[in-house]
This record gives sequence, C-alpha cells and structure tokens, in this order.
Amino acid sequence: MVTQSIEMEAQKSRVVNALGSLGIQQISKSGSRPDEIQITDVVTHIPVLNKFVLVVLSIKQAVTREMGSFAFMHDLNKGCVVFVLVNDKYVVTTKQHRIPFGKFLEDIPRGWIEDSKSEPAIQVVNRKVPSLLSISKVMSITPLLKNTKVDDSMRDGLIDLVMVKVQTHVDYSKEELQAALRMTKSAEGITPIVRDLQEVFDQVDKICDETNDQDWLDDYHSTFCVTLAEKRIKVSK
Repeated sequence: MVTQSIEMEAQKSRVVNALGSLGIQQISKSGSRPDEIQITDVVTHIPVLNKFVLVVLSIKQAVTREMGSFAFMHDLNKGCVVFVLVNDKYVVTTKQHRIPFGKFLEDIPRGWIEDSKSEPAIQVVNRKVPSLLSISKVMSITPLLKNTKVDDSMRDGLIDLVMVKVQTHVDYSKEELQAALRMTKSAEGITPIVRDLQEVFDQVDKICDETNDQDWLDDYHSTFCVTLAEKRIKVSK
C-alpha cells in the first residue's frame, strides 16, 4: 500500500511538471474564492496514465484581468453520485459554488472515489454532508446504475449512481434536520439542503418537461439519479 502511494505521488509529480512545461498551473477546487477568478473557457480535458483526470480551464483574474490556464487534478477517474433518502421522506442535496459555471448550484451529492477499500457512496456522503452519519444509521445502499459516462466537463471518467437510505436517531422535522446537518461544515464549502421527497420528484419532472428555470437539480447526474431512485422507491412500495 505504501509503495502504491509513493508511485501515485511520483506519477502526480510528473503530471504537474508536464503541465508546468506547458504554462499550466494546478489549482484545487476550493483554493480560490468565487470572486477572485472568472472562467473564460474550457480548454481541454486530458486523461493521463489512466491514473488522473485533468480538467484544464482558461481563467481570467477578476482584478488584474491576467489570463492563464489552470488544471483541476483528480487522482482517480471514477466517481459516485448519491441519492440520500432520510427517514423515507427527505432528500439531502448540496449547494456549492461550481467554478466552471461561475455560480452556486444545488445538486445531488457527488464526488470522485478516493479510497478503493471503503464504500464509495459512504465516502461521498461523509465528505459532502459530514454531520449526517453521526445522527443516523445507514439502512441500505442500493446501486442504481454502474459505470455510466459522465457529462462533458469530465467526459473521460465513469460514474456510479447509488441510493443510500438512512434513518435518524431522532425524528427530526425538515427544519430541525437541516439545522443538524449544518452543525459541521464541509471542508469543500458545501451547504446541505433538506428537500421533501415529492418536491424533488416534482422538480425533476419540470426539468424533463423543459418548463423549469431554477438552478437546482438541473444537471444530467441529478436528474438521472433522481429518476432512477424514484422508480426504485415506487417498485419497493
């Protein structure tokens, strides 16, 4: 395991050096404030050594107006989107600033799988909504779809869609649950939002009918994951 970690870091160093020779700097997703940079264009998307996924963006500094290219690096090109169902009546979504879109968006929790030895869906839940599993018990983890192609912003990766059902230790109201989830902040600057189950289903129906103009769940992974979860929930009743 140690040898694998050293080799991974060595490969990452080679990738960063290669980017530097092209004048491309590496930045982290949470390393810049939303008002500091402005995305002007997605330049390219490069898989490297089958170990990393790189999204290279053209960025303009908001104050100096200086142009530059920067890369987001992901160690593994496998991700997970999680439909989090709480007490069979609430759905947890996440709101965060999405740099490629230049605004805050609300969607279904998702993230790259960082540890191949632990349950991917639980990894994502712990990173995106760190308070949830401290106040609840996982009742089931249901695969909805495995290895689907991702959207254009990360098109060389694969994504698993999963439903995780949890039961809280206390019977929270919607407002109480949201307050409890916000007690511990995500390291990624994510705000958890609690939605009624039917509210989420109705929202996706509006989006699919192209009659909705709200910035929540309006993305491929969220709508697909919600649609599959809805079918699974109705079948199980």
